[in-house]
Amino acid sequence: LNWLDATYDGGIYPVVVRKNRHAQGRHLWVINSAMDLQARAYLLGEGNYYISSLVHKVKEYRVFVAQGRAVWVAEKTPGNPGDVAWNVARGGRFDNVRWDQWPLKAVKTSIEAFNLSSLDFGGVDVMVDAGGNCYVLEINSAPSHTSPYRQQCTAKALDWMVQRGKVRLPLIEARGGYKKFIHPSICEAARLV
Repeated sequence: LNWLDATYDGGIYPVVVRKNRHAQGRHLWVINSAMDLQARAYLLGEGNYYISSLVHKVKEYRVFVAQGRAVWVAEKTPGNPGDVAWNVARGGRFDNVRWDQWPLKAVKTSIEAFNLSSLDFGGVDVMVDAGGNCYVLEINSAPSHTSPYRQQCTAKALDWMVQRGKVRLPLIEARGGYKKFIHPSICEAARLV
């Protein structure tokens, strides 16, 4: 399949194949050989999927970002750590992360990815490997809000946008841990910009 050769350059296996449009950890396959990749690509049809390297993650987070600032962070705890997709639909859960425990590299990576989008807000899914490297999986434009805490935080951020406009907010330049990343509707210290 010539179009497959252009899609994947024959790098190291395993790889992950996923339909372009997907939800809840479905339509995701771990592929271990070029022959299996060709078969899966044929079944899905040209242009209906993407291929990426399989990264063995040790942590995964959802960082809700509004206007270029983090509103809340939840750690994904998988139902089965061996699963590729760690989400509620696959038996996992979201655990709120306290501000002073935010994984700052993952938060910064999430904000950088978010700022490449044209979204006003979104839930950035980011995973971390054993070496501490961060990989953005996707930005959810309609992320789940199953926690009253996350609902309240999101409501505060959206209210802030309604009252003050939806312009991107720059990060605070000074040192300060989470305070340089957190949305001003959530933390008074973040309003010092």
